[in-house]
Amino acid sequence: MKHTAVGWPRPERTAGKTMIGLRVDDALLDALDDWIMRQPGGLTRQEAIRKIVIDHIAD
Repeated sequence: MKHTAVGWPRPERTAGKTMIGLRVDDALLDALDDWIMRQPGGLTRQEAIRKIVIDHIAD
């Protein structure tokens, strides 16, 4: 693993993608799950997070 400027190890990219870990508290997880249930198509948590991030970055 490479070290970033702040000294944290950065995982190597695989096929142009980098995995990140994310810890969330119960309230945020509940809110995410509620949002997922309101979406068509049955998203996974990972897909939901990607969709939310992409939708907000594109603004």
